[in-house]
Order: sequence, then C-alpha cells, then structure tokens
Amino acid sequence: MRMVRKEVSQSEDFSTWLNRLLFAAMTFGATWLFLDGLYAALSLADGGTILHYLFLGLAGVTFIWMAFGAANATLGTMAILRGRGHDTIKLAAPSRIRGLDLRRGDSPTALLFPIYHENPEDIAQTILTLSEQLRNRAESQRYHFFILSDSQSDQARNREHHTFKRLIRVLGPQFSVVYRNRKLNTEKKAGNIADWVSNFGAAYPYFVVFDADSRMSAETLDALVSTMDLNPTAGLIQTVPRLRDSETVFGQLQSYASVTFGEPSAAGFAAWQGASGNYWGHNAIIRTLAFAESAGLPQLEGRAPFGGHIRSHDFVEAALMRRM
Repeated sequence: MRMVRKEVSQSEDFSTWLNRLLFAAMTFGATWLFLDGLYAALSLADGGTILHYLFLGLAGVTFIWMAFGAANATLGTMAILRGRGHDTIKLAAPSRIRGLDLRRGDSPTALLFPIYHENPEDIAQTILTLSEQLRNRAESQRYHFFILSDSQSDQARNREHHTFKRLIRVLGPQFSVVYRNRKLNTEKKAGNIADWVSNFGAAYPYFVVFDADSRMSAETLDALVSTMDLNPTAGLIQTVPRLRDSETVFGQLQSYASVTFGEPSAAGFAAWQGASGNYWGHNAIIRTLAFAESAGLPQLEGRAPFGGHIRSHDFVEAALMRRM
C-alpha cells in the first residue's frame, strides 16, 4: 500500500531522501556508462556524422527508462532484504478492523465503477461477487455501489439499463446500487468522477475507484477503510494491483512480469517516493474532501493533445493532492 498525504509535511524522512539520491545516482550512472560504451563502440572519438550522434541521443533517451526500472527494482530488493517491504503506510490489524466496525455505520464508503462502453454483464458480475463476500460481514451496509456510465450510444445505454436493473433486483435491499449515465462524457473519466464528487461526494467521507475489469476483496476494502480511519492525514491510499485473466500471449507475459517483479518494483517506489506515492486511477481509496478541495483539473490552453482536458488525470490528481 502507498499513500498520498493530503497535507504537505515540513520535512521528508531522511531515509526517503537518501533513497532518492541513491536512485538518481543508479539511474543516471547506468545511463552514463551505457552512453560511454556506445560512444566507444561507434568510434565517435574519431568523428561521426549527425546520424551517429542522433542515434546516440535516441539510444540514451531509450536506455534511461530501462535504467529507471532497473534502479527502482534494485532499490526495492534492498528494501525487501532489510525487511521494509513495499508498504508506506501500516495497514490496520484485523482485530482493530473488527473493533471499528460498530462505530462506522453512519459513514458510508462509495465504490465507484466508471465505465465507457464496457460489457455491463462483467461489471455486474464483479459487483455480485463482491457483494457476496460482503453479505455476511457486519459492515456490509456501509458500502454503496455507484455505476457511473459515460457510454454514448443508445444501444449501450439500453443494455446497461436492463443489466443493472436486474442486478439491483438480485442484490435486494441490503445493498445500495446507483446507476447513472451522462448524456455528454465531458472530460472523459476525470469528468465522470468529478460529476460524482459534485453530486454525491458530500455524503461519503471516502470513495474507492475501480476500473471496469478491477477486482478487490471485501477484506482488502475493509483494510483500506480502517486504515483511512486511523490516518486522518492520508488523502489517498493506492493498492499494488496485479494483472490477471490475460488471454493473449503478450498479456500473459505481462501478468507473469507483474507477479514476478511487481513486489520489488512496488518496494522501490515506496523507498524513494515515501508518502508521495502516485495514483494509478483505480484500486485506490480516496478521502473525498481532500480530493474535492485540491484535485480539480484545469483546462489547458491550446488544441489537443497538448491543450484541453488532461488525459493522464490520475498522475496530476496525485500531485495536486500532495501539494495541498
């Protein structure tokens, strides 16, 4: 788990700054060694054409991204060997979670499913599976499901309407499920979330964002909410998601890489980002008030893709929350 604080501390932890310096040294040091070796291999000491130097520059830009990943994983492996793991915030213990259940009934948590022309049956099945896990838990009624559709065709809207109407009947009165469709998908997903915050956010201290294909267990949800309760300066807690159910060869390779290298990579980010971790747009719990006060996105001047609304909104939202 990684968090973004809603308040900016006056001083960063010394070890975090030390890790940042070490991370930068490894990244740029490896890139320098690569460029030095390539420079020698191309015999540029004896002169070269503009194409040689263009190749050297492009190769360096490409390699620095590889060095970034390698340095991050190395730093993460060092953190794991020291027993620090990949969490930057301590999750609430199970006993503590149960102790909080009886006192949280009037502070519901919203579970948001922003969708855009996705298969509604898959979304319904995800909600149904999660609701079955929650059904026999004391805190089940504190979770309210919101299906936030930006689908624009009448065919997609009708299919969603019938699917989620059936889902509401199946779940019964124990669970609150709201489906709404925006007529205009202004600002895409960021606008979809902003619309929910404006219309519903005041009733919910926290909200959890899912992707259309996201999965999260009831136990993880409860741990996230309880940890937020115990850490009032945390604005966002991001889980470390893993890829699953890939059907293509490329997807399966990505899934294997995620499982194999995901923990060292996450531990590396935790080591040098500390409480300033990034937001990946899903599988995270967010403090609604902090998000509403700080994460409103500006309209950039000029024409798309460099102007207009911000596409990679999650990166920017995390930075805005961290700056607050």
